[in-house]
Amino acid sequence: MLKHLFKAQHNPIETSIGTSFPLPLLRLLHSPEAQGAAFQSVLVTTIQIVRGVKKREAAARGASLSMAQGEKLCAMIEELDAMLQAMQSVLNERGTRLLALAPDAEPESRPCESWWFCLADGIETLNSSIDRIGSIVSGQPKGSPARKLSSSIMRLLRGHYNSFLADAGEWLN
Repeated sequence: MLKHLFKAQHNPIETSIGTSFPLPLLRLLHSPEAQGAAFQSVLVTTIQIVRGVKKREAAARGASLSMAQGEKLCAMIEELDAMLQAMQSVLNERGTRLLALAPDAEPESRPCESWWFCLADGIETLNSSIDRIGSIVSGQPKGSPARKLSSSIMRLLRGHYNSFLADAGEWLN
């Protein structure tokens, strides 16, 4: 269904917090280049990283102070779920095995004592995740499918990072 939806659109798919999944990325996920070993390796690692971010955002949602915060975080988690579903749908047999064998990129979320600690943990996780994804693809050729995927994921995570920073700024004021 996702594949059909992405091919049918001519504009980026807008998400609830204002970021979008560019259609070239979504088409890339279903292209022959997505079956290469380098792309599949980057895809598996990126899936693990996004799963770790999702855990932290879920912990923040659980500690949210208001319904508005909870709804915003719920929308962000749904956005991550959609990207995870799209990425997982193109794992080939080797990628699926690699994902099953690889340990989680992030440890289990620890319960947050307060909204502020969850927020700070989320900011730290998002920042390190963006850096890790950048490091992973630094050896890939410019313009390669792995770089295109990674830059799109990094943009998505930066949007979440900026949202967390805005919440921190509001909380401090």
